[in-house]
Amino acid sequence: SGCTTNAGGGGGDDGGWIDRSDSEWGTCCTLAFRCLKLIVDDFLDELPEPQDASLKTTCTALLDCCASFGSSKHDVNISLTATGMLWTVADQDPLPSTVDYVLSRLASLSSDNRPEVRNCSVNTLFSCIVGLGPSFSPDQWRICLSQTIFGVLDQIASRGLGLNVGTGIGVGGVSENNSQISSSSRAETTTTSESSNIPSSSSTTTNTTTERYKVSVHHSRDSSSKQWATTQVLTLRGIERVLRQYFGKLVQTILVDAELECGDDSNVDGDDAVATQEDQHDNTEQQQQQQQ
Repeated sequence: SGCTTNAGGGGGDDGGWIDRSDSEWGTCCTLAFRCLKLIVDDFLDELPEPQDASLKTTCTALLDCCASFGSSKHDVNISLTATGMLWTVADQDPLPSTVDYVLSRLASLSSDNRPEVRNCSVNTLFSCIVGLGPSFSPDQWRICLSQTIFGVLDQIASRGLGLNVGTGIGVGGVSENNSQISSSSRAETTTTSESSNIPSSSSTTTNTTTERYKVSVHHSRDSSSKQWATTQVLTLRGIERVLRQYFGKLVQTILVDAELECGDDSNVDGDDAVATQEDQHDNTEQQQQQQQ
């Protein structure tokens, strides 16, 4: 699915490794994805379980295939469809282990270099959380908040910040180089406009009109940093959806965790106090015996 993998045999100087990132594998990738989609759509209930418990389950292997097609670079439409298939599997098999694995795969795809894929993954991730949230246990909510949601937010923010630092993007979203280019472009446009007002025998009316209304388009209108900023906005909107839908349950989960931590601290303090009282009692008895 667009990556370098082991063919599982073969010998040879290359050790059995096959580079599936070539365009020649594009047709094979399309045919393989059709088979995978057929399994997810029509035969998901018929998946067998492995006889060896140490092996990964069939559902886990299926989710890995969907995630691999999601990160494949052959066709962006295949990647978008595979991302939606992860949510389909979670809907049809809403076991905690399956849902947690789906969320982890979607979280990985949310940092894809292609903006269409990562934006689709972010939207699918939060739609899956909102749709399956009523069945989440407190432990699932803890993992979802601490690792999945805020993990995705930190990763996307760091990627966007890295681009901004590398390109010198300022607070206004425009780099110093871009500002200089814009200024020079405006100066060039003004000069051109002024020069076009001067009558010249060698220039025609059409050329004068074209130069007079020459428009310079800013080259950074759709830069990578702005695309990552859009993904960050989608992530914040997704967090807003989750908080608006499950704020009470999340607060209750946080309060329970805080009570447990306070209880552990009080138990430790109580044990220390009891130990101190016992030591004082032993010291008092020793002093009395010495006086006698």
